Amino acid sequence: MFTRSAAVLLVGLLGSVAAAQLHATEITLEEWTFNVDGTAYDSFTNALGDVPGLDSSGFDDVTGLGSLVFKTSTAGSHTFIAFLDQDIDYALNGYDNENGAVTGTLPAGESFEIDEPGFRSVDPGDIYDNVFAGALDNTNALDTTSYPNGEDVSMALGFDFTLLPAEMATIGLTVSETAPAGGFYLTQVDKDSGGAIYYSGNIAIAATPPAGVPLPGTLLLMGAGLAGIGAGRRVK
Repeated sequence: MFTRSAAVLLVGLLGSVAAAQLHATEITLEEWTFNVDGTAYDSFTNALGDVPGLDSSGFDDVTGLGSLVFKTSTAGSHTFIAFLDQDIDYALNGYDNENGAVTGTLPAGESFEIDEPGFRSVDPGDIYDNVFAGALDNTNALDTTSYPNGEDVSMALGFDFTLLPAEMATIGLTVSETAPAGGFYLTQVDKDSGGAIYYSGNIAIAATPPAGVPLPGTLLLMGAGLAGIGAGRRVK
């Protein structure tokens, strides 16, 4: 016999299942800092547009998801570090139940760090200090022994490189809820909800043509156009 109490229990179970199915991972960007050649720009005193050479048009400064592109063509040695402090499902279960992981082999000239962002009164993480100092320590410093239920997590990627005259460096950063297909990347995961974000980056250095010299693609288009004009003249 199907009793009223059984019906109530069934409705409750269905409601729980529906709520779980409807839950979407909530990602919140709490703060960011960029170190560009020894000068730090942070979200407490700056806007993303204040960071020289940074294109943030593909980046959501509310969630911290999307892409960032940094470019410089100044000859010499350079340091670029991007620090992001994001929370996953904070409203659902707080911020100190997260963990981090490192995947892949760190490329030459790049650096990383995963750590508590420095807010803890006892044994705070040093990632924020390292970002300002311009030197990440290449460690996942989360303490799973002292904090087995997780911590407040932040992540940073860094690049040290040298440009010759007429060279340009392009650094691409991506923060996504989808893991990269390969390469080196960092992961931040909420241990309760299972929500996760993946932080990856790459650098490309290429020659820049002197002012007034067309790019190779432009030359190809010009050649095709001239060939067309020549062909048109021959059929007259």
